Amino acid sequence: MTTATYGETADETAQRHAELYKAMARHNVIEATNAATAHMHEAHRAAESRGAPTAVAPKTFENGRVVTAPQGGNANQGPMCKCGIPSAYSEWGQNKFNPGQPNRAYKCAKKVADYRDPSGCDFIQWVK
Repeated sequence: MTTATYGETADETAQRHAELYKAMARHNVIEATNAATAHMHEAHRAAESRGAPTAVAPKTFENGRVVTAPQGGNANQGPMCKCGIPSAYSEWGQNKFNPGQPNRAYKCAKKVADYRDPSGCDFIQWVK
């Protein structure tokens, strides 16, 4: 949970933050948030212990949409990227050198699935 407090000075902001924290404790908001967090962690641990898949399905970005790659086939699997996993085929936008055709490349599969993933790398191999 993220809260925001404001004040004209740092002392006023700190005082308001302390008041907010005390009010949240008085109304059991902190305990409820901690309980919800613990429940979510336990649910994820239980899923992992049951053998549920923890990795995301491979995805590609085609024609402006994220598309789940077909399972069992290597059609969208490309060369190994810098982080040691097979890259994913991706299409997007318009190619400025070949109008009417999308840009095509193999990119890090982690970054194709979620471009904010810090474990992904900046691998890219263009496809003609």
